[in-house]
Amino acid sequence: SADGASSFVVRLGGDEFLLSVHSPSPIDADDLRRRLDHLRNASIEHDGESLGLGFSVGLVEVSGKGDLGDVLQNADLAVYDDKAARRASPRTPTLPPPLDVQHSSR
Repeated sequence: SADGASSFVVRLGGDEFLLSVHSPSPIDADDLRRRLDHLRNASIEHDGESLGLGFSVGLVEVSGKGDLGDVLQNADLAVYDDKAARRASPRTPTLPPPLDVQHSSR
């Protein structure tokens, strides 16, 4: 990317994945949220059938250095918030705002 951002996806286990986006400058969280919503509302064609994608998102913004365990725990909590919001309103068009997590060194 032109701004020096990089990203990667890691399978944590089962059907859980982590998308990590690193950038030397602030990331537009609203843009990332819109892009994830677009994917979540998309469908793919397979053998003549339209298959919908379904996933929950735990979007967490991290400032500074922090403990990976804390980041993952906060992302997990955000996933549960996203699942609850989608159960309450299955046609919720957007993801909830990201958690803003400030970490201190341990």
